Amino acid sequence: MASGALSARPKAREAVIILSWLCTLFIARVVERTWWSPGALLALLLGGSAIATRVLAPEYYMSGVANLVLQGFVLATVCGSCLSRVLPERVQKDTYGFRLRSTKALFAFGLVVSLVSFHAVASSVGIDYRIFFNLGRLAAIAQIATRERYTEGVEIPLYGSVASACVLAYVAVIVMDATTTRRLRLPLLLPVGIFALGNAIVTTRSTLVYLLFIAVLAYVYARAQLSRELRYPGIFTPRMLLIMGIGACFLVVVFVGFQVMRFGESGARSISEVLEHLRRWPWGSLPGFSLWWDGFAPEEPPHLPGDFTFMGFYDNLGIEERTVGGYTGYVWLTPTEPANIYTSFRGLIHDFSLLGAVLFMGFVGFLGRAAMSNRISSRSIQVSLFFLIQTWILTSFIFSYWAFVGNVLAAVLIPLLMKIFGQGSTTSDWPLLTSTRKGSHG
Repeated sequence: MASGALSARPKAREAVIILSWLCTLFIARVVERTWWSPGALLALLLGGSAIATRVLAPEYYMSGVANLVLQGFVLATVCGSCLSRVLPERVQKDTYGFRLRSTKALFAFGLVVSLVSFHAVASSVGIDYRIFFNLGRLAAIAQIATRERYTEGVEIPLYGSVASACVLAYVAVIVMDATTTRRLRLPLLLPVGIFALGNAIVTTRSTLVYLLFIAVLAYVYARAQLSRELRYPGIFTPRMLLIMGIGACFLVVVFVGFQVMRFGESGARSISEVLEHLRRWPWGSLPGFSLWWDGFAPEEPPHLPGDFTFMGFYDNLGIEERTVGGYTGYVWLTPTEPANIYTSFRGLIHDFSLLGAVLFMGFVGFLGRAAMSNRISSRSIQVSLFFLIQTWILTSFIFSYWAFVGNVLAAVLIPLLMKIFGQGSTTSDWPLLTSTRKGSHG
């Protein structure tokens, strides 16, 4: 591929891409009235990525037509969100908040599932637990596990995926309690640390990114429930910007630490590769989609409809084996930067055709907006759909969030843990905080 020619993008085309994204952002925000609504959030994610790519990685190729296709997906999501207004809205006259009934019981649960998750990872790569007294040996095993994961693939037992889902749901519950009570119980973070250590063994960054997104969404959902108007916190407030800044620092630490674990060195090579990954991982997805749309990506082997979007389910049910890395083919963002991140939307088009993908996004917008605006009678279903849809939106620049069984199961488990460990026999019976005070809106 003529990378040099592709990187020389005409300034007029770049200006049209940026201007069209700004118009899409304006339309989505005006129509949806909150950045947390599915269409507006998707517009902010993809539009922000397009603008940041132009600033931070100007040599990456961007296709005008490919960006118009992505904007079409955003507008389809906005339309689906608007259609959800035909459903009756349940008026929230008072403010409610989720509180834990038994901290010790939840801690015990989190400790057990985190240890089970850790054991599943350790057994899949043949770890003897005595290596924790030898950090050099631990790093060597992490390097071996990384090579296997990107070549043959590391098979995590199904019980490991279930345990990981339980940890993700556990994180959502402790964050919602901390948001309501304004107090984070630090011992509850121990299971999270054990879970992170297990992921460090196989240097899996995406799982910790999912954990971070779930924590942020749990905070956002709990804040909204503290408001009689069900008003979601603003994204560009000092508090949310601080939270996002802390999250960004967390991601940098994860990338640096895992990169050192992968290559076993802390010199110039690992630091340069970390910086390359930090640029390519968030800003290379839209260029990757652009290169694929314009025909510069290798063809994928035939897959069954739905395989890219629900790959984990197909693999566990024995329908079709998971593809290591999601896609077999790579594109070159620059002469020295290969990548196989094409956004979730390439998979949607493969799975359902372009028209089917547009309808799919309309359905995502419909369900997502209904869940966040109290238009679903069952609070359990509402909570599950909120996390299921919003996490898919937030990770759509990478790969389908639903391609991993544990991610979907986590969304199902969150309301279940809220029932078991929260005050009140059901999630619709949360403790009444006040009938007069308005919650803070951020």
